[in-house]
Amino acid sequence: MPRLRVPKSLRKAALDGLAAYFADYVDQLCVNRALSDVRQAIVLIKEYTHPCLPPRLYNEVCRKFLAKFLWIQRNRNKTHSASHNRAALEVLMDLDIVGLQCVGEIMKYFDPADAGRFQRLSVLKLHHVWNHIGPKSLENFDLRNLIELHVTFLCVDRDLEVVGANCPKLLVLHIEESRRVTDNGLKALRPCSELRVLCVAGCQVTDTGINELLSTNKKIIEFNMGRHAIYSAEESFDVLSRPRSLVCPFMKRFSIKCHSITDEHLHAIVELFPNLSYLRINGEIKGDLCTLKRLDKLIVLNFIVSRYNYQLPMDNMNELLTSIGKNITMLNLKQLTQAGDSRILEFSTMPELRHLRCYDEVLSREKLSDKQGSPVRTPANGVKLRNKDRTGQDRTGQDRIGTGPNSSAAHCDPTEKMVKLKQPTPLHKMVLNLLIKIVIDYFVKLSSVGSLDDLRRGVAAVKKEICSHIPRESSAEFHNRIIETFPYNSGEFHTVTWIFFPESYLNAVLEIVMDVEIPGLKCEGLIVAGLNPRDAHRLDGLTVLNLSSYLERIPTSFGRFRLQNLTTFVHREHCTDVDLIVVGRDCPKLETLDVTDSEKVSDRGLQALGQCSKLRTVRVALCRVTNRGIKKLLSDHRNIERLAAWPDNGYDGFNCFSNSDSTKFSSIINFNVLMKRIRTTHLNTIADKFPSLTFLGIHGCLVTGYLDPLLSFGKLSKLDLRAATGWNWPNLIQVLAVIGANITELKTASNREDSKPESFVSQSDLDRVFEYCENVEWLSFDYLLEKDGEELVVPPFPRMMHFHGHVERKHHVTYKALLIFGAMLKLEELLMNGFYITADFIESIILDNARFPNLTKIMVPVISGFNKGYGDIRRIAKENNLDFRITGVL
Repeated sequence: MPRLRVPKSLRKAALDGLAAYFADYVDQLCVNRALSDVRQAIVLIKEYTHPCLPPRLYNEVCRKFLAKFLWIQRNRNKTHSASHNRAALEVLMDLDIVGLQCVGEIMKYFDPADAGRFQRLSVLKLHHVWNHIGPKSLENFDLRNLIELHVTFLCVDRDLEVVGANCPKLLVLHIEESRRVTDNGLKALRPCSELRVLCVAGCQVTDTGINELLSTNKKIIEFNMGRHAIYSAEESFDVLSRPRSLVCPFMKRFSIKCHSITDEHLHAIVELFPNLSYLRINGEIKGDLCTLKRLDKLIVLNFIVSRYNYQLPMDNMNELLTSIGKNITMLNLKQLTQAGDSRILEFSTMPELRHLRCYDEVLSREKLSDKQGSPVRTPANGVKLRNKDRTGQDRTGQDRIGTGPNSSAAHCDPTEKMVKLKQPTPLHKMVLNLLIKIVIDYFVKLSSVGSLDDLRRGVAAVKKEICSHIPRESSAEFHNRIIETFPYNSGEFHTVTWIFFPESYLNAVLEIVMDVEIPGLKCEGLIVAGLNPRDAHRLDGLTVLNLSSYLERIPTSFGRFRLQNLTTFVHREHCTDVDLIVVGRDCPKLETLDVTDSEKVSDRGLQALGQCSKLRTVRVALCRVTNRGIKKLLSDHRNIERLAAWPDNGYDGFNCFSNSDSTKFSSIINFNVLMKRIRTTHLNTIADKFPSLTFLGIHGCLVTGYLDPLLSFGKLSKLDLRAATGWNWPNLIQVLAVIGANITELKTASNREDSKPESFVSQSDLDRVFEYCENVEWLSFDYLLEKDGEELVVPPFPRMMHFHGHVERKHHVTYKALLIFGAMLKLEELLMNGFYITADFIESIILDNARFPNLTKIMVPVISGFNKGYGDIRRIAKENNLDFRITGVL
């Protein structure tokens, strides 16, 4: 039994999964295919991935992909030509990617001729590989959006001239150890008015040049904090050269490097940079550290001394910490080799200390503390070492701009622009799908080759290692889909292999939802099928209980369930008054009740719901309830919005048409009228009784055939005529000419063989709907095919999300009805029943991202003239993030 690893965060798991898949795919092409195939694969990755991800996430996926791909080449001794690696880099080119980063080994295989193909370049790190690109190539990049530039060792003045002329948004510039950078290069940076972070350690610049730059670019908050500045043998900027009157109030992080740090140096630091929060001192302390007491915002102290065996003045250090220690969160000591009691560091003065770095030989042998986040005190040493850093530099995350809660960059304006993007929903669902597939494959494998005990141990491992890390808002969906998917295993796109397991195996898998709180848990379907009645109380967090299926599994009394959080109860056909008494007693949060077609539900059961004060939807159709009981329910529950109720012994719905009763039901927004014969007076009465009605479903025959009373429904936005007869499209169009602007749903498709010709839509009717119903989001209709080859042109509805079209064949079955679509930018679901649908037609819709950018689901009964399997079409649909279904129903 392999031990399952603790999963990464959903976002990281998704990005890593995509990057690994792309890297392996491109690597296989490099081995077996030509360079043209590699380039085509990169094109496909860009086409399919870039539109689905926010630019920053796409950039991160591509960087992970390139790092993984190049790692494969290096560690597996792959010797692909440089052209393959350069082709892989094209995944970042010719796309508008906000926050694009070109860093690390990515630039090793970069072709200078492609510099201009990086659009919206945000971060560029060239380092040592600059010599592979050639001189003066920096100007070939599009630098208008550059905010961070790292060019170490080989930067020259000419490069800084390019930066000054083309980088108005530059925030970070690291050019340390670049010996050919002089004061002339610094002068060229003056147009970079947004510059915040600068490191010029090791450059051939003078104190005069640095002072001029600090006076011109006054927003600089960090100076000479680069890694190479630690090891440089040369002294950096001399603070004594700057007049005390030229204060830098924005400076937050500063590094001073000098052989001897005297009182004059310390006084200069305090007076020139009064708001420092991070101070790095690289040199031997000769002055009084207590001078730093005036830096009341200091939270990080970093001492680095190049000379071996240097003795830090600990008494002076403790005296300083007595004053400012209350703010210190990190302390870095290069050497701590004093003898006697003076070596003890006083921790009582630093209550907020979280990170300590020191390299004393004695202290380094101490065990690391098991605690995280707080300093550790011992009588012998005063501190225990944690997280040694061999570079002598703090790398806790606060040494970089914009990271850490106390980062100095967190207080400057530019970082406010670098907001963290919210994780998009499609990516979130993709990650859930990936984790669910991993778990299902694991369970199926254990069930196929292992014993029942192996499966139980596997379920326990998944609960501990995976389920406990799923976010609360996704927990219910994750667990429900695992149980619903477990009985079968899906193959490659078009094959579904059913694997049936004994009932005990499904019961074992159900342990994944037992004895753990899962907010929003739904008990329905296979959960009910495999549930042992004695385990009902072990389902915690239950919000939906559907007992309409697998009735043999339902316990005698469903009161064994934990019902205190239940919001939806569905128990069709077999619910009783006794069950509703339990609901009324134990379900104070109930919002939806559906007991349709339950003969043992009467007015007594409805009266028991008095404590369900949050009830919004009630479906008691075909139950033994009376009009009196329903009116009593509506009077007791003033917040009910949706009602479906009619007796089971007659074809008449809830009778609200009594002239003697003036009661209005203003809370009802969803109502279905069910009568054998519906007259104009009935519709007028509904408009009067339900003034807030937004949905109206008509079930029955309209005696007059006119829908004119609908003009009285002031808030009507959804109309369902699928179960209505006697109406006609010409009259409906007249009504829509008045109220069409409010209509968002229009459902007229009944698919009935006895429908009259007037209830079938025509091309002119569809055009009028487009003209009058500009806000319609859901449209369904029946279309009568009169001759072979007829074309129905669907106008470009601007807000259409669901389109359902049905063809009625009154004549020869071989007649073909053709569909022609305009652009529907909001369309999500497309159902085409009875139209002439070919494989090419389906493929053209799937690939037409210009007309259908939001399409997610296509349903057709059959594909005409297509005798092969549907694997290729399903593959194309899946690659385009579409759900394609063959319904098989005409």
